[in-house]
Amino acid sequence: MRNCYVYACDRKHKDDPKRAMFNVPKDPEKFEDWRLALPIHRPLRPHDRVCEKHFRPEDIQRDWSYQIQGQTRKLMRSKPVLMPDAVPCFFDTVKTLHKKEAKQSRRKKIQQPSEESNLLVVVESQQDEPICVEQTSMVVLIEDNSMDDAIKQLAPSISKEVELLETEPDAATKESIFEELYDNIYEVELPSTLWGVHREPDRKFAAFSRFEWCQSDGNVVKSVSLLIDCSLACRAWYSGKIVLERNISLKLAPKPDDEEKKVRFNVIMDLLDKLEQTVTETKGSVGVENITKSLEMCIKSESPISTSDKK
Repeated sequence: MRNCYVYACDRKHKDDPKRAMFNVPKDPEKFEDWRLALPIHRPLRPHDRVCEKHFRPEDIQRDWSYQIQGQTRKLMRSKPVLMPDAVPCFFDTVKTLHKKEAKQSRRKKIQQPSEESNLLVVVESQQDEPICVEQTSMVVLIEDNSMDDAIKQLAPSISKEVELLETEPDAATKESIFEELYDNIYEVELPSTLWGVHREPDRKFAAFSRFEWCQSDGNVVKSVSLLIDCSLACRAWYSGKIVLERNISLKLAPKPDDEEKKVRFNVIMDLLDKLEQTVTETKGSVGVENITKSLEMCIKSESPISTSDKK
């Protein structure tokens, strides 16, 4: 797999695994030219690469040219290189709207209420003044501290009702989420250097594994794995025993108010952190039920409508 920076490029050209890849320029000015030219996806980083599909043919040098006895000869390069002024210019993706512009376009669709339809009715619990009604539609403001406790008691049930409104993504959405996860799996921050990333060639699953060799403890090997398949079912293993089986499609799905519709990797990072914590802080054997409980709590603690994601 080539890992082209351009969104969904690897998926589109998966049948062409040998296409040439080019590192982003190290020169700050050229780096900025590339950053401005590439479609909006995520911040461009110094280690990113862009494949040949996004350059003009004349921008790519595929051979060496040299003169022998007045004749021009060409020798194929083992690895193509870019011309000094080459900038990526061919993209199939569409740039996302700026958040501000998108919000403005939504505001235009919202009908603004007239001042005549507004009404404020104030109820003072400590006064016996009559309520004044000027229009048929009204907004009621109640100033009564005794209501605070009742509102707090209702808050958990309201949160549960809102969470129930979140429906599981359909098959097409799940496929799209998994494809983005598969193509951008290296965006997931690993807890330590003991962790590795794995991608099944036929795009059936993506996985993370932790391997530790404890020579001082009698050559003990500690292994932990986390796997997400193409249906977004998540499984975790600890020392060969399965400790989690859970569909996390709701946790990976983009937020309803996210205009860029980015997959949320934070739930995966939270699970990896919890597994790392279990391995490093636990001495001796640990019960499967305890690990399962901690992982389940880790998933539940991140609400699908949460406003704070790990970046």
